[in-house]
Amino acid sequence: MIPIWPEIVAVFEAYRRHDPLAHGFAIEFGDKYPIWTAAIFAILLSTVMLPGTLAITLIANHFYPQKIKPHAHITRLTRHDDRKKVVLCSLQQEESKPFPNASPFVCKLDAALRDCGVSFQTEVVKYEELPTGKIPLVHWNNELLMDSQLIVERFVAEGVIEKHPDAWMSEGDKAGAAMLRHGFENFMYWGMMKERWMDQWKVSKHVFWPKKTTDWTLRFIVCELFIQPNVVSSIKKAGVLSYSAQDWDKIVDDFYSHAAVILGDKQYFFSSEQMCMADYAVFGHVLNVLDFEEMNPKLAKSIKRHANLVAFAERVKAKLYPELAMSLVAGGGEK
Repeated sequence: MIPIWPEIVAVFEAYRRHDPLAHGFAIEFGDKYPIWTAAIFAILLSTVMLPGTLAITLIANHFYPQKIKPHAHITRLTRHDDRKKVVLCSLQQEESKPFPNASPFVCKLDAALRDCGVSFQTEVVKYEELPTGKIPLVHWNNELLMDSQLIVERFVAEGVIEKHPDAWMSEGDKAGAAMLRHGFENFMYWGMMKERWMDQWKVSKHVFWPKKTTDWTLRFIVCELFIQPNVVSSIKKAGVLSYSAQDWDKIVDDFYSHAAVILGDKQYFFSSEQMCMADYAVFGHVLNVLDFEEMNPKLAKSIKRHANLVAFAERVKAKLYPELAMSLVAGGGEK
């Protein structure tokens, strides 16, 4: 065991400094040593991360090496010829969906980049191929960038985005927009997750891991035994489960009602002419819930009580994704 300690320390340090490639380093380590060594290693890593997903990835990598090779994807990501090319990596669920990504943060970033005139390429990846399991992930300038808000801030600082989307706003409006964005991203997000990963899990798991494209043994082991329990653990820590079902439903209804009042009859939340980061965040959430209504039936029902919220999402979609609007017209409308 002694000769491998330097490698263990190296992976630990990668996690402690939040290196996006740390997960890939761990997988490469797991490839080199017997499965029992990899399992012990995953348990040791519990001091720096949620161990469940990593442990099962290390173990499943021994039995399904052709299915789980995150480090191979990371190598591909970090070797793009054009260093200035912006590559947005996300999970793709169902090609038949009008807006086929079930992450509100991917939708938010995608919308922000389009509205700011940033040319980018999209790469579809599998959950097992993500360095940390988080999306969106952007490759740019030989770096892997994470967190939709921080990616925009970085692009503004580096000149990829000419002006910050909030630059036109007054200080008071910026503060209000930040509060609105945080409400959707740090509060209602967990309500969305609760409904998807707990209340509607029997439906959601087939959206995230479709039967036709996922090996059933891998889907059962990875999804049912590790990923879903880890997500549920995060939901519990967020405090959503501390409310009764009746109280939570009222909180959700009140939240969307307040958002609808802020929007009013304006085109966007703080202007009838320009969007801001809050608009992208709300758009990502609302459209995500409506397009994946089977996973969020209660949230969708609550949103649909407010015609201006629904119209806002469709308005932004028509502006930034005209090809989707055209496909809906050609297909006779969204179903």
